[in-house]
Amino acid sequence: MLTFLQKGQKIAVIGSSDTHNPPRVENANGRAVGVPTTNVDMKKLSQTELLAAIKNGRVWISDSPTNYSLEFSAFNGSRINIGEASASLNGKIRLDCTVKNLPVGATVFLISNGQVLQKDKIENAEYIFAKEFSVEKDSYFRLEARNEKGSMLVLTNPIFVSVKK
Repeated sequence: MLTFLQKGQKIAVIGSSDTHNPPRVENANGRAVGVPTTNVDMKKLSQTELLAAIKNGRVWISDSPTNYSLEFSAFNGSRINIGEASASLNGKIRLDCTVKNLPVGATVFLISNGQVLQKDKIENAEYIFAKEFSVEKDSYFRLEARNEKGSMLVLTNPIFVSVKK
């Protein structure tokens, strides 16, 4: 994904699993169906909306079908959600994030254009930030969270921000 993003291509990632064992039974790799899990932002429950949400990158991935909750968006006068694109206003963009139920000790990373902009340890069941960032060139912003051993817990598709020239 990073190579495509660094080249300015918009690509959506999804999580998937495959097993030939009964549902919810761990396979030979120690993983059950649904690991990783794709969480989809749909406006209504329909096949058409599901496919459109995936195609447009309105998804985030978690390491399992847990009760993690994640909201990540940008604001430039209107709300821009995961997978969406917008122009920055005056070279600024505000990013808002709320993550619930990640394990204490996990780390949340805010990444833009391949660089970590912010890195925070989870200290309780709810992590929130709202912060304004300068945007000098076309950019993407995404989140990921990792446990204390470095394993991925959550990965978002990017929010894309363009700079008017």
